[in-house]
Amino acid sequence: MTVRKRFFLLLSLVFSALFAVSAFAADPPPPTVAPSLTQVTDTTATFAPNFDSKGYYWTPTTAYLVYADNPNYTSSQKQSINPGDIWQPVTIERLAPNRNYWAKLEITYVVTHLPTRTYNLASTSLFFTTKTAQTPQNVGNVGSIDFNQTAKTASFTFNITNGGFPIDMGVLWSTSNLSPTITEDSSSGQGVPTTGSYKINSAPVVPITSAGTYTVSLNELSSYSAYTLRGYMKYYDATSSGPSIATVYTAPYQYSGSAQSTSVPVVSTVSAVLSNGQITASGLVSYTGSTPLVQNGTGFVYSYVLPLPELTNSYNAPAYNNNTNFQTSFAPPQTTGILYVRAYATNTYGTGYGAAVPVDTSNGGVGGKVSLQSVDFVGADTAQFTIYVPVQSPAYIIESGVCVGKSQAPAIDGVNTLEFKSGKTTEGTFSVSASKLEKNTAYYARAYVKTNTGTYYSDSVGKPFNTLKEETILTNEVKDITNTTATAGGKVASGGDYAIRSRGVVYSKTNTTPEITNSEYVQADTTGEGEFNVQLSNLTAYTDYYVRAYYVTVNGYSYGSVRKFKTSEISYVTLTNVKDTNSGELTVTANIQNTINYNVLERGVVYSQTNTSPLVTDSYYRADANVGIGDYSVVIQNLTPGVKYYIKAYVKTNAGYSYSQVKEYTPASSINLKINYKLANGTSVAEETITTAIGQTLYAQNLKIPSNYKLESAFEYKVVGTDTITIVVVPLEPSGTNALGEKAVIKGIGGDVFSPDTTIRRIDVVKMLYELLGNGLTYDGKKFSDVPSSLDGYNAVNFATARGIISGYEDGTFRPNNGLTRGELAVILVKAYNLSANNAVNVSLTDISSHWARTYITIGVQNGAIAGYEDRTYRPDRQVTRAEAVTMFSKLSKRSTTALGTAQFTDVPPTHWAYPYIMNMAVPTA
Repeated sequence: MTVRKRFFLLLSLVFSALFAVSAFAADPPPPTVAPSLTQVTDTTATFAPNFDSKGYYWTPTTAYLVYADNPNYTSSQKQSINPGDIWQPVTIERLAPNRNYWAKLEITYVVTHLPTRTYNLASTSLFFTTKTAQTPQNVGNVGSIDFNQTAKTASFTFNITNGGFPIDMGVLWSTSNLSPTITEDSSSGQGVPTTGSYKINSAPVVPITSAGTYTVSLNELSSYSAYTLRGYMKYYDATSSGPSIATVYTAPYQYSGSAQSTSVPVVSTVSAVLSNGQITASGLVSYTGSTPLVQNGTGFVYSYVLPLPELTNSYNAPAYNNNTNFQTSFAPPQTTGILYVRAYATNTYGTGYGAAVPVDTSNGGVGGKVSLQSVDFVGADTAQFTIYVPVQSPAYIIESGVCVGKSQAPAIDGVNTLEFKSGKTTEGTFSVSASKLEKNTAYYARAYVKTNTGTYYSDSVGKPFNTLKEETILTNEVKDITNTTATAGGKVASGGDYAIRSRGVVYSKTNTTPEITNSEYVQADTTGEGEFNVQLSNLTAYTDYYVRAYYVTVNGYSYGSVRKFKTSEISYVTLTNVKDTNSGELTVTANIQNTINYNVLERGVVYSQTNTSPLVTDSYYRADANVGIGDYSVVIQNLTPGVKYYIKAYVKTNAGYSYSQVKEYTPASSINLKINYKLANGTSVAEETITTAIGQTLYAQNLKIPSNYKLESAFEYKVVGTDTITIVVVPLEPSGTNALGEKAVIKGIGGDVFSPDTTIRRIDVVKMLYELLGNGLTYDGKKFSDVPSSLDGYNAVNFATARGIISGYEDGTFRPNNGLTRGELAVILVKAYNLSANNAVNVSLTDISSHWARTYITIGVQNGAIAGYEDRTYRPDRQVTRAEAVTMFSKLSKRSTTALGTAQFTDVPPTHWAYPYIMNMAVPTA
């Protein structure tokens, strides 16, 4: 090969290598971005992106500025940026003044050299706060609504005098409220419609520099429904006292929707309520057309985006029935924002929808603001309040109540603040009473709830009230409340210098301060000073009433303070009986009568230790396995004996829940247990009655088994609510007796030798226990490798180990021929006889203070079972002799030591220190 050819070959190889390196080189480092704020106003924020490079080797394809009013970017908004302008400053508009925001840049880019690859890049979050609106922004009145009935579109004309910035604008609509309005939501700055009203916001909400027209559309309004439509705009306004928020409205516009089809169902959304993370919705079909509803043709659609959701574009929760009254429950898809819930019903001609009900699903419906609902009663030194505590989960409620003070915002643990607890640690509506207030004094009250995460209050400013200067008549608490009746009354303290002509109570459902001239009243049949009661009748079920006592003199009427009460619901169920049936177990019986036109969907019992009027939604409940009317019973388990429970029966129908009266019941903590001892043929031998705690386990040693009898089988019984049990016994077989003719529990070691000073074996100790406490039964307990069933003492070993009196060794042996120490025997005796400390007996042994068995030795000495030596030592690690062991068992068995007769053992003369104890426990070996 020539030199020229070799040169060109080498050159081509170099170019090939360079091309390969270029084609497969690694991507360059990604760009970095660190946006910074350049300007913040009350409604805008401008950012500089601050990229580290301007597109070398990479090209942006999409870019957004993402921002939200929370660090988690919940309900975030995106502002699109032209990819070619991402190096230029970016401005966000239409922000709310004086609010915290978080923002970040998100871009997608591709590398521009081969191979092409796509990457995503996001900057870190940037926090900022918009400024408070200071510039006067005067907005003129909102113009009239121009409503297109065919297209169902409402257009608004805003007449502006000087420019401005609206916070919120749009259209309000309602089928029940003839003058819908909005209230301020401090968390979002948006308007919240009044009850029964709904809104659709204008999007976007932009600064206004001159008069303009803005259009908001309402689509698919229901047939046969009358609507009230109203335009509104909420904006910042400035006065001499500083900036504020103003709202302007159009005049209400009435519209009646035309029928879509005479055969499509007409539906109403009755309610949609969020509780414990579940939305419970109810609907009603008022017109089905010429055809009935199809199977599974009712339910609810819901959406966070569409104010009027439909089956084709929203979530669906079927009710799975074709009743005209229908209900179902479902979990919201997310835990933030407003969810619009709408009932529907379908037949062969189509689907009809009810109005949409907005549900705030913030925090998943688990966590809400405590509220002081009303100040129900005010006296000279007392007051009564109603508070509502919503579910606080995942936090738990420690305490709730009302704090009262002379300042506008009283707080618990505050100076000169009185605290009154509700006594409840659950969610619900509660009554709270205040006392020891100063007379003729202005106070403020706030409800509070204390949880493991902090203490929260009802409002920033408490509700004001004034205590009375003096009370000449008191209104009593209303009692004996049913769905149609109640007992009310009062106490006349003084009529002054004038005779009291008549007295009674005045009450009303609507007037919060009822008087004779504007409310109903009941006159008592007595006059003069003192206490009186009257019966209120023909009341409306489950309704709030306001009542106060009055009296009449020649000078006119005098009234007591107002008390508020609520009648009970109409009840279809009656609680008939509550009975203890087991340890911590009750059997509750109830009866359901006619439920009118409603089907029984569920029935059962609800109960609580704390709620005096428990409901299924706020207490424990247990449903019956069956449904229908008539008698039924439910067993409640795992209750705490000795603790009071509040119990109600309930029935769930298509119309909701109905409850019985409340019954207070305390499960028994102890019982008088009657024990009948009988032979197998039923012949009665004896009986005894013992008082024992429910839940305790009894064994043979707890019984007084009749003499000359033993139990037929091993006895172990857990005490329940039953007050009588039967135990089968059999006659004792003849056995060896001691010198007193009593049953012997130990024998000598051969002939007439007892060997009192030798070490006693473990098998001898458990055999004595068995003879004294085992009642001669067969015990098939734990097996040990060195205790065969043929061993004399097999039953004794299993009896003692099964009762936990003595144990074996880790290698699975019992070692029956081993000895015991004095400390070990003390433990056995205390466990076997259930001995307890007797602090009245002083124990002053000198060598047990640090011994492991010190407590057992002390209890044994205090009960007279064991004793130390003359030198005040116990010697706990010394082996126990046969004489010492027999003496301890004899003392605990309280056997007689008199009239012993002549000695039975040649090595135990009458002069031996243990002679009386050995004589009443032992017999010679046959």
